[in-house]
This record gives sequence, structure tokens and C-alpha cells, in this order.
Amino acid sequence: MQALRTLFGNPFNIRTIRDARIAEFARDHIERLRRASPNGAYQSLLTETESAYFACFGTMTAEDQATAEREGLTQTTRDALVAFKAAVPDLEAAVRVAFGKSSPTHESFFPHGLTEYHKATLTTVPVLMERLVSLITTHEAKLGASILARFTQLRTDFSGARKAQQAKKGAVSQLKAASKETRSALELRLWKNALLLAAEHVGQPDQLGVFFDPTRLKPTR
Repeated sequence: MQALRTLFGNPFNIRTIRDARIAEFARDHIERLRRASPNGAYQSLLTETESAYFACFGTMTAEDQATAEREGLTQTTRDALVAFKAAVPDLEAAVRVAFGKSSPTHESFFPHGLTEYHKATLTTVPVLMERLVSLITTHEAKLGASILARFTQLRTDFSGARKAQQAKKGAVSQLKAASKETRSALELRLWKNALLLAAEHVGQPDQLGVFFDPTRLKPTR
């Protein structure tokens, strides 16, 4: 019988049910358990369910916060990249004045013209920054200490932002894995509760509403 088979499948393990709905459903279930247990009849279930709930959504809150911080760091990194690109034309003008556009020195700074720098990405720009800082250091006498300081700072700003962004990205990945694990534990706890309560109220389907509100678990389409 298909109905019998469903007893052995977790009805809460549905990926289309958003975390927010699981949270709302679990909170409501906890409150219903509390009301149905004035004398502590369901205290054990309450304790275990609350523990699973707070473990799950404590982790998810941390994940949400880390994700927001990562997005902020990503924007900071992109801003640093934009600032670097905006400074390159000024450097090209200084190199052209100091050495001439057809000189080997200009060629060493801009082997592919300005296009290479304009098309730089978060992944490719570190090599370009290193190239320019190294060349400016070599030719500091003609280009000036202020240009060297400017590009050294641009490199430092980008490097710091990029490292922080990547570190936060790793932290988010770890928290996502933890959130998935704690949500699975909560789903399992809710399933066990449903089975235990159903066994206690065999032949009393009207008792479902005492402990659960299924309408709170509408899957997201």
C-alpha cells in the first residue's frame, strides 16, 4: 500500500520548502506542543524539538550574516578594481611623457596597450598590479615617488579586500554545509514527533490540528 509506504519517508525533507516555512512550521509546532502539555506530558519532545530548532536557525542566522558580509566585501573588492583601472590612464600618460610612446619602456608597461588593463578581472588583475608596481619601482626616478605610492596603495587595497572576500567565502561555504546538516536534523525531529504523536492518537485524525498546522508547509513553486 502506498499509504503505508509514506510512513517510512520523511514528509518534511522537501527541498522546495523554504527555510522560512520550516521555521514557521516548527515554531508553531513547538507552541502547540507546549499548549498540549500543561502537565509536562510532552516535555521530552518539547526539549528535543526546541534544541533542534535553535541549532538549525542559529546556524542559518550566522550563514545569512556571513553571506551579507561576503557581499559587502565583494563590492569593496570590485571598487578597488575600478579604482585601479581608473588610475592606469594617468600612469600611461606619465610613462608616455617620460619615455615616449614608442619606447621600449612604454612597451614594457603596456605590451597590449590600455585594453589589457581595462579588461582586467578580479582574477587577472593581481598579476597586472604586480607588473606595474615592479616597473614603477624600477623607473621611480623619472616617474616620481607619488605615482609609486599611489599604485602601491591600489595594490594593497585590492589585495586586502580580495583576501577578506575569499576568506569570508570559505566561511559561508562551511556555514551552508552546517545549515544543511542542522535542517536535516530538525526535519528528522519533526518526523519522529509526527510518528510518535500519530501512534499515540491512532484513529483520531482530528488530533492532527492539536500538534501541527500543515498549511504552513506549502512548497515554493
